[in-house]
Amino acid sequence: MAHLRLPFDGDRLRAWRERRGLSQTGLAALVGVTQGRISQLEAGRKPAPPLLLRLVTALDVEVDDLLTPSDEPAGSTGRKAS
Repeated sequence: MAHLRLPFDGDRLRAWRERRGLSQTGLAALVGVTQGRISQLEAGRKPAPPLLLRLVTALDVEVDDLLTPSDEPAGSTGRKAS
């Protein structure tokens, strides 16, 4: 299956998962994958489009919330240091 060519951001996935109070195992159960797959995604592996759609549904976010804006380096969550 084809993987995204969009700038998917594993750090954003982790941040949204934590905001929703989910463990990797909990999110994995919601989207029908293993905890190891969620770990891979958070480490930067890009999901196939059907999985991306299941992730945004489970997390109740927009697709853009899991993508790196073009003017932001990959891996950044857009938060500024205090």
